[in-house]
Amino acid sequence: MRKAKAMIKANEFITVGEFVNLLTGLDMKSARDKGLLEAADELSWKEPIKRRSAARILHEYMKKELGIKDLPDISTAEELKDLYDCRICVNHIAQVYLRCIMDGVTIKGISEKPLKIFDGKGHLTKEEADEIIRRLESIPH
Repeated sequence: MRKAKAMIKANEFITVGEFVNLLTGLDMKSARDKGLLEAADELSWKEPIKRRSAARILHEYMKKELGIKDLPDISTAEELKDLYDCRICVNHIAQVYLRCIMDGVTIKGISEKPLKIFDGKGHLTKEEADEIIRRLESIPH
């Protein structure tokens, strides 16, 4: 039973390597040479990718490969209650969130108003990754 659960979970999430390949078509060395990866990405190449890592890789790809300039004002992304949980990730998350490439998560029942978070420590599913690619293709660059 344990093995079956692990297989279901592994099939649900996309790995760092799968996400990089889906997004860029590049292998690990080529993506690293282009400055799209950090050492941690290489170390976790076969592990499920966290949403904040996906946002960083996606944002770097948008800038370096697609020539998409950063939005100058990211203040409206502050509706994400966890935006500053990873201060290094703030701009990466804000840029992909404000362009509606990656969604936030709405949490109900904690307070009167639903909370909106990015859930940077959560893992990205294969379905979400496919949707990210579709949305990215619709952005003019």
